[in-house]
Amino acid sequence: MGRPAISLKMNDYGGDQWYKMTDDAYKIQTFIAISLNDIVYRAPSVSSGPISGGLTQIAGSFTLEQAIDFSNVLSSQQMIPQLKFVSSKKLAKKD
Repeated sequence: MGRPAISLKMNDYGGDQWYKMTDDAYKIQTFIAISLNDIVYRAPSVSSGPISGGLTQIAGSFTLEQAIDFSNVLSSQQMIPQLKFVSSKKLAKKD
C-alpha cells in the first residue's frame, strides 16, 4: 500500500501465543498493544481474523523513520511474550 510496515517472524511458542491473542482480539474487535518497558509502541487492531503460522506484519500510519526505530527496538530485544490483559476497548463499526 506504499506505507512502511514491520514484519515479524516468531518461533513456535511465540506464534501460538500470537494466534491466541489475535483470535481473542478479533472476536471482540479490540486492539493489541505492543509495549516494551511499559512504553506502548503500537496498538494495532486485528482486522482480518486470527494470525497463525508465526508470521505477522504491523502496518499503519507511521513514517519510514518511525518504522525503522520500532523495528530496531523489536530486534534489539530477546522477545519473550508476556501476555497481560490490561483493558479492552471495542472498535467502532464502520458503516
